[in-house]
Formats: sequence, structure tokens, C-alpha cells
Amino acid sequence: MRLLQCGAFEIMDDLELMSDFKWKKLIRISQIKGCQGIVFDGMIRYTKAQKLKISEPLQTLWMGVITQTETEARQMNNCIVEMYQLMSKKLHYPVLMRGRDMALLYDNPLHYSCDHIDWWIPTEEKAREVDAWAMREANILSNIDKDKLTYTYLDTNVQNNHYVVKLMDKRLNTELQNIVTREKSYYKPFYVEINATNIEIMPSSILLLMLVLNLVQHILIDEVIPTHIIDLGMYLRKRGDKVDYIKIERWLDQLKMQQVADLAGGLLIKLFHFSKDEIPFMKHYDEKIVGAMVHHIFSEDKLSVDEDGLNIARNTRKGINKLMHTASNMKYQPREITSGYLKKMIQALKVEE
Repeated sequence: MRLLQCGAFEIMDDLELMSDFKWKKLIRISQIKGCQGIVFDGMIRYTKAQKLKISEPLQTLWMGVITQTETEARQMNNCIVEMYQLMSKKLHYPVLMRGRDMALLYDNPLHYSCDHIDWWIPTEEKAREVDAWAMREANILSNIDKDKLTYTYLDTNVQNNHYVVKLMDKRLNTELQNIVTREKSYYKPFYVEINATNIEIMPSSILLLMLVLNLVQHILIDEVIPTHIIDLGMYLRKRGDKVDYIKIERWLDQLKMQQVADLAGGLLIKLFHFSKDEIPFMKHYDEKIVGAMVHHIFSEDKLSVDEDGLNIARNTRKGINKLMHTASNMKYQPREITSGYLKKMIQALKVEE
């Protein structure tokens, strides 16, 4: 945790001494959680401050991991640029969301790891056109979800998304999509530069709302990984001045998400020493609940993995713990949680048939 704090936000404290075995385990866990570059950056800062020294074999192992991370990041950047130029010329200007655009907020963008490229195509008609192009030109991995197409292009995993974020509750989701549509039509395009090419991204206020809701969904329904929290904090610090917090407050109230957004803010305070002033959308958080959430996210059981990542007894216990954890959060957004679990049960039944 301290290496994450240091790598992301330069928070430096005393480190516990670790054996080579524990270091190798840390490398493995950080790769699974997709935060190996952030942990590595924290390790380098501690090393330069002469607060850490690791063996040469471990240094070599770490460098191999980071070299691979950088190679994958460059490949993804190249794919983004080629796809953006191709689609904007023949089809429609897509919008990049999550992933490589967030990497640009970090001191070492190539150390930021993400699984795939996320495109959002704002209009239904254009989204279907882009999907049809991918069906012809790419290797399709999954087209089960009518609102999300997953494929590989230039040896890179890609998703075409018809929604920025999709809530399980139909009424709330309709309200969310109306918010996104209005905001996107109101503002001029926002861009980031990747490989000397301007790539369109989400407007600032919508992007912050997306980061909050994405974290909220993982808190309530799925598994939180450290970068979900760090991305939110990084965006607040690096681009927070571009956000309209009056709108954010109104949207959170409209979507009945204020309490869980407060929980997200509480995690930033507890884990990364943010002040309340740095989280304008937060009203109040319960320290006991946030503490329990931190324990849930970073518990030994959730961080323990064997070589192939499979352990039936552990996964069963993990599923039970997740269900209990979710039930304890029912008061935050019961409609969204219930809808999410109903959908998951239906999907599970379909798999078993």
C-alpha cells in the first residue's frame, strides 16, 4: 500500500522489510491488479531517497515487468492513433474513455496499465456503423452484449461502447444517459495528445462523473482495484479545476448516488491522504464504513493468489464475502445493487444451462 501511495501521490513513510519471496509475491499481485507501474514508481522513489534497497535479481525481475508494461502501452497508443484516424476519416469521430487518456495524468504514462482500449460512439446510428466495421475488419471476441462489442485490432484488445457508463436500474440509467447526451452536445470537443495526434475524450464534468460511478459500481457490485481509486484522485488533482461541481452535485442527487460518492471520497482521504477540500463533490463520510471498505479491498484473502490464479475454496469464500459485503451496502443504493445481482444471477443460470 505504501508503494502505491508513493508511486501515485509521492506520499513517503517507513517501509517494512520484505524478503525476496514477499517481493516476488508483490510483483505478481501488482500485475494481477494492473498497478505494477505505480508500485514500481513508488519503489524507485524510495530507492532514490535511500529508504529502500533490493537485490540485483529482484531489480532485474522488476525491470522485465516494467519493460513489458511500457511495450504494451506503446502498442496500445499506436493502435489508438491508427483507429482514431481510420474511424474519423471513414465513419465517425469516436471518443476515447478510460485507460490511455488517464495515463497522461501520471508522471510516467507508459507505466500505466490497462486491459483494453475503450471507445464511445455517441449516436446510436454511428455506433452501429463502427460495430459493423469491426465485425468486418477485426477479430471479434464477444458480441453477446448489444451495447458493447469486444474485439482485437492490431493485436490489441478493444471495446466499442454505446454507453459511457450503464447503470443496472433502468430508470436511473435513462436519467444518466440523458445527462451524458445533454452534456456532450453542449460542450465543444475535448482532446488529449497521443503520439502527436489529438484524440477526443469526454468533457471534464462527465468524465469525473464516469470515474465516480465506475468506482461506485465496483464498490457495490464487483471488485475494486487500486487504480479505480487512484484514477479518481489523480483526476481531481490534475484536472479538477475544469470540472463544474455544481453540475456534479446535481447529477449525484438526481441519480441517488451521493452516499456512495461520499464513500469514494472517503477512500481517497483514508488511503491517499486527500483533504475534504480536494473532493468538492463529497458531503460526509462514515469513517467506520470507509475503514471496513479499506479492509475489504486490501484483505489478505483478496490479495492472495496462486500461480494459475485458481483456488476453488478461496474463490467460494471470496464469493460469499462479496455477497455479505454487498448486502452491508444495500442502504447506499439498493435499487442499483439489486438490479446488478439479478442480472448476474440470470447470466450465471444461462452459463449452467
